[in-house]
Amino acid sequence: MKLANCKPEKDKVLRMSQKLLTRRLSARAGFTLVEVLVTIAIIAVLVTIAGAGWKSYLSSARSAKATSYLKRTGALVANYAAENNNRLPPSADWGAIMYGGGLVYFQRYICEFSGVKWNDTDPARPLPEYFYDPVLEGKRQHPMGSFGVNHSIVLNTWDCRKFGDESGTPISTISSPSWKVIYCSAKEPGWDSTWLFTGEDFARQGWKPDSGPDPRYKDKAGALFLDGHVENLEIKTMNEAKRRRYFTLDP
Repeated sequence: MKLANCKPEKDKVLRMSQKLLTRRLSARAGFTLVEVLVTIAIIAVLVTIAGAGWKSYLSSARSAKATSYLKRTGALVANYAAENNNRLPPSADWGAIMYGGGLVYFQRYICEFSGVKWNDTDPARPLPEYFYDPVLEGKRQHPMGSFGVNHSIVLNTWDCRKFGDESGTPISTISSPSWKVIYCSAKEPGWDSTWLFTGEDFARQGWKPDSGPDPRYKDKAGALFLDGHVENLEIKTMNEAKRRRYFTLDP
């Protein structure tokens, strides 16, 4: 009789033990609060790393595209010169600009040479995309272009008169073409870019954060040289001798 009474009690204890073991195993199979927080922290770090990597990739891709735009402009300038008595397109025709002849400037000369129809009723927009810097996407890009022509080397029509007419700077008068920057990333006050800058001012005064050559590619300025090659130049610390050699007509 006692043995018969013990069996139900034994079964009851066994069932309770099984339930307790199941609960412990379930608890061990789940995550503690600390484990959950650590997992979230790891995921956040991975997302941050991935985001930084993507941002770096986009920046590099846009810089590479900007370089290709500078090279394309260089090729157009070379073709223009070849068909215009070996002269560069003027940086600007100030007579036309000031006296009602429309906006006639470096970018327009290249546009018309390459077959782009110019609209004098809306002369600044839209220029072909290679005149605008993809690195400045979403910023205040000047409507006349995001790369500036250096009019201390690429002279305007008035200054070209010393060569006999206003048709542009003869390349033969420029010494060391591989050292002369004719077009580069630049800016002016009120904008994040500009279509024209004065190399002579930069040579004399040095780098300024709001005007002249702009170091927008990892602290370097993208520069197109007269011989067609492109370099990223460290302009913030460039000494005056180099500034004059790169950005003026000095030999």
